[in-house]
Amino acid sequence: MPTVSGRLPLLLVLAMSLVGCGGASQATDDPGESANPAETDGDTAWEPEWVEGVLQPLPDGFPSDPLTLIQVDPPGSPDGIYARTMQEILNDIAPVRANVLDRPSESFGTWEALIAAEEQPGGADGHAMVLLTVPGTATDPLAEPIEEELGLTLDDLNIVITTEEIPYVLYQRSDAPWGQSYQEMIEYARENPGEVRYISRGEGTGVDVVMEWIFDQEGIEVEKVIGGNHEEVGIAVAAGEGDISLGFAEVAFTHWQNERVDALLMTGDQPIEPWMDVPTMADLFDNPEVQFGRVVGWAAPASTPDLHREWLFELFSAAFEDERYQERGESQPGRALTIRDHESAMELARSIAEEAEPIFRRLGLHVDDR
Repeated sequence: MPTVSGRLPLLLVLAMSLVGCGGASQATDDPGESANPAETDGDTAWEPEWVEGVLQPLPDGFPSDPLTLIQVDPPGSPDGIYARTMQEILNDIAPVRANVLDRPSESFGTWEALIAAEEQPGGADGHAMVLLTVPGTATDPLAEPIEEELGLTLDDLNIVITTEEIPYVLYQRSDAPWGQSYQEMIEYARENPGEVRYISRGEGTGVDVVMEWIFDQEGIEVEKVIGGNHEEVGIAVAAGEGDISLGFAEVAFTHWQNERVDALLMTGDQPIEPWMDVPTMADLFDNPEVQFGRVVGWAAPASTPDLHREWLFELFSAAFEDERYQERGESQPGRALTIRDHESAMELARSIAEEAEPIFRRLGLHVDDR
């Protein structure tokens, strides 16, 4: 059902960053064992070879150039830090050097970066990869003229691996009149259409699409107020300027510690500390394959041979097991270090794009509405 839109003074509307979360296949404990042995031809299977902790090149010599890790946010951003953590580890286990290329972009940067990756030395063969969040990248073509301007579609998204999944938390002001649970909020919203005040990061942003999906599933109408970034929205809800919002777990956690907000629901299928008794989306909805949240990983140009992609999967799977990477699991509330391979990540991307398309059309934000 449609929401009633408004605007909250002093909060800025920021740009879109959709994200998703859920179950996945796990990497092997031994980097010498491939989770996905690849076929070099119809008869011969490639088996990874590790020598003194270094993954050896393929029979065709790949990789022969340095690996370029492209990320589209500022160097000190969470994605910039993630890329450098991977770079440090890869430089210990890859037969060639890994470099980070920061390429901040204002508009559908991941898709532009995929083209830039192909233009890097050896990029068309897989020597360059782009850091991505699966749901955000998958839904960009719904709202932006990516096919028209760049000639790329979802079929050109060649995900190598995803390595971490961070849920969003639906939270409310602690003195909400209906109580302290998700079901109480939903029942109140059904009985009082348009009275629950939802602070949104902005029409069509990642968290906004997730919230609209929830509203559609529950058949409720709320008052939507456009807010700013995650931190600004959290402050607004904690101060009672709004009733509910969806955002980063660490934002909700800060205000929860100060007893200003309550956690009602989290995306994904696994509860997180300190809200182990709070329901997940998988607990409440019949779409377990749609795991909204933030799923982070790497994609290669569509031209990358499958065998090269499998070699990269083996390399990044070993980096995933490194203790330096595993420490990331304790650095942010709700971060789950989990691997998805190409097939699992692409299935996630397609399923979320399918679920999100009618929401973009209902909100008038679909690329066809331009």
